[in-house]
Amino acid sequence: MTKPGAAVLFDLDGTLIDSAPDISDAAGQAFVECGLTLPGESAICGFIGNGTARLIHRAITGCSRWEAEPAVFRKAYEWFLTYYERRLYRRSTVYPGVVEMLVSKDKRALKALCVNRWREYVHQQIHTYKIDQ
Repeated sequence: MTKPGAAVLFDLDGTLIDSAPDISDAAGQAFVECGLTLPGESAICGFIGNGTARLIHRAITGCSRWEAEPAVFRKAYEWFLTYYERRLYRRSTVYPGVVEMLVSKDKRALKALCVNRWREYVHQQIHTYKIDQ
């Protein structure tokens, strides 16, 4: 049990929701549009973290430390955002036990999300996966 007035913060992607498959699919489609070679789903999943722009830089260069050439990055990133919005809920899933944990008997704690993404995507995801309890 938490103390009254306590807050519990959750990360959304990778903590409550496994969104890596949709992220990988969107990156794959963006790379096809740009004529780039995609490093594969497992590599893309390994590049996830620190936001989608960093993900695209990593996927283009194959390295977490390098920046992609600006024009190549810009085109790939624009395509990624287009496809990601279209693929947001195709293969993403809520991890087992998440909904039950969020609607647990302990209603005294404030539950909040701390995310590195756009608000409209977060609202869509929490309602789609019924984790807005």
